[in-house]
Amino acid sequence: MTPAGPQDDDARDRALARFVAARRDAAAPDTPEDTAALTQVSDVWRDLDGVAEHPAIKAMREQALARLEAQAPVETAAPPRWRVPVMASLAATLVAVVALGLIWRPAQTAAPADDGQVIANGQSLPRDVGLADGTHITLDSHTQLHVSRDGRLARLDYGRAFFNVHHDENHPFAVKVGDMTVSDIGTHFEIRQAVDMTTVTLVEGKVRVTRGNASTDMNPGNRLTLSGGQQTISTLDAGRQTLWQSGMVSADDVPVAEIVAQYNRYLARPIVLKDPALGVLRISGEFRLDDPQGFLDTVAALHERSR
Repeated sequence: MTPAGPQDDDARDRALARFVAARRDAAAPDTPEDTAALTQVSDVWRDLDGVAEHPAIKAMREQALARLEAQAPVETAAPPRWRVPVMASLAATLVAVVALGLIWRPAQTAAPADDGQVIANGQSLPRDVGLADGTHITLDSHTQLHVSRDGRLARLDYGRAFFNVHHDENHPFAVKVGDMTVSDIGTHFEIRQAVDMTTVTLVEGKVRVTRGNASTDMNPGNRLTLSGGQQTISTLDAGRQTLWQSGMVSADDVPVAEIVAQYNRYLARPIVLKDPALGVLRISGEFRLDDPQGFLDTVAALHERSR
């Protein structure tokens, strides 16, 4: 990488300022010499979505953005100018990300042993991906998968994914998550990998979950939960629990704050409840992830009726 000179630093600083202004819906004039710098900053920040669940990146990104959002421009009529500590905060975040090699790009990401592909989704609505064999995978926000070259072996690194598997008796489809392997026997199923818990939810067909020498066959409506080394099986309405993959969020007599938290996994601008009393209201229904305003209108109407 070629060291940046003073003029390059100035262009990057202006680009960072305009990038933050754009996130705040503030007007920020462009100049031709700054266009490349602005594009680079925006690309790097967008690429962070693909590794948003990495603890180091999550902490650095939140800290940098919080400082940037809190800083106001000195003059609204002129291009925003940001104090040096604030600029350094974002710059340090971007430099650290590059140094750690955490930006996902196809040519740079570690792939499976057979040179398969990485499929990732950042902070956005669920993403559908079709494999060559006819299998379809829906990735929730903050999710990453490694898929083998033949498309019959996947590894869930983090997040949640829904699998609609094309069954092939001669070439079984399997997903590895931690020390667990989920093998399809012609099925639709969901796997979620969190920090302290893994769940497998079977919607249709049958899957076999293997850990070490032990295996468990699941039936539709089963959810297998692995937490603290303990494995349990429960029964639930699997179709309702996997509505997220069709762009919906489901609520069954739960606090509004819980649904807000689910929405905020997908929104670049999170929902903030200014009145804490709204968060404790209980709500039921199904709401579109791409229509947060519709959800908020429902909450407002519920609040009016509760008075």
